[in-house]
Amino acid sequence: MTARALGVACLLALAPARGWAQSPVPGGQPIPPEPQAAPEEPAPPEEPPPPEQPAAPEGAPGNAPQPRWLATIALVESYSTNPTLSATDIQPSWVSAAEARLSYIDNLPRGSVSLSADGGAVGYSGVNGLNDFVFTLDGAGTWKATPHLVLSADQSFGSTYTLQTQALLEAGQVLPQGLVHTVGTTLSGAYRLSQKTSLTLVLNYVDLIFPRGQLVGASETHARAGIERELSRGETLSLTYTFSIDVIPNETSTLNSVAAAWKKKLARRWDANASVGVTRFVPYGSTSQLLEPVGAVGVGTKTTRWTFEGHYSRSVGQAYGLGQQTVADLAGVTAAFKISKTLSADVAYTRSWNDIPDAPILDFNDDLLRADLLLTLPHRLVAASAYSFTRALYPSGVNPLVSGSLWTMSLSYGKRWR
Repeated sequence: MTARALGVACLLALAPARGWAQSPVPGGQPIPPEPQAAPEEPAPPEEPPPPEQPAAPEGAPGNAPQPRWLATIALVESYSTNPTLSATDIQPSWVSAAEARLSYIDNLPRGSVSLSADGGAVGYSGVNGLNDFVFTLDGAGTWKATPHLVLSADQSFGSTYTLQTQALLEAGQVLPQGLVHTVGTTLSGAYRLSQKTSLTLVLNYVDLIFPRGQLVGASETHARAGIERELSRGETLSLTYTFSIDVIPNETSTLNSVAAAWKKKLARRWDANASVGVTRFVPYGSTSQLLEPVGAVGVGTKTTRWTFEGHYSRSVGQAYGLGQQTVADLAGVTAAFKISKTLSADVAYTRSWNDIPDAPILDFNDDLLRADLLLTLPHRLVAASAYSFTRALYPSGVNPLVSGSLWTMSLSYGKRWR
């Protein structure tokens, strides 16, 4: 989980993040979630179950073994109208990429484990300096230590382009295309005090390094403790406290946040959540403490043929690459449709409004839009077409508006096995 996503989701119980992970290759096919993958934050342990019934004989219905390995290779061809997101030096370019992915997932008697590696080579025909190799590595696991305690861990490394970096996408932030190195670590635990009350503890670290250009590297560390109470079936109320440390070269800032969050499962497979809180922090280069209201609201639903999610949040965190902190308002919607047995579509839009408390001239607003169409073909082939649009608005800047579009076609082959 990325720093902004953790800061919002853990503090404010934001609506669930988009289900498909981002490929490290520009325009690459979105990666469907693995079935029964290890969660980033464990759910509170359940009460001890009743005595188990005798197991069904092997090979009986519902007892088939699940595939543990998945290997995928893909060829991607894209056209970018403004790959560097420049306001003055616009250089359209064809983008060619080859990508490979290998993942492993296993459900153990008292937990689960998942590993994945994804990498590729990318070439821009019309722009110098952007050709590179990209990759992401991730490992996650959960362990039910006792009937009341569940522990979880997730470690990731990556080297991707800014427009394909999950931390920036989840923050709704648009930066000029370039390489960024990422490191992420999450450790968490959930302990059930009683049938309706549980405690959670989450430690998270995220570091973004920009090896080229003028963008400023940044890291975030979060420690969160919370208590959750079940009010009724499908309805919970929680209180959390989070201590955070934001770091850029030669500057450090601490943040203290408290929040109350409510979640409820509604009728007809809908669920809703809302939260309210406050964050106290000292911006980089300042000695004055600021107090900012934060919160979130979200709704979502999932059926056998489609899913929908809408959310709004207000949070305090890093303005990645700018060497500043931002008070960000973020609104977004995502939808996925299963049109037929072989055809599916996925659409996501995010809008962010970012205020820089100590440097208002750097305030910016960003738009991110992506639509995917996936067609399953015979012989384990998948064809995909995608369109994405990015736009950054700097009201006080010399060049107030930059934007770009990416059109993509790709073909992949995947195989699952045990």
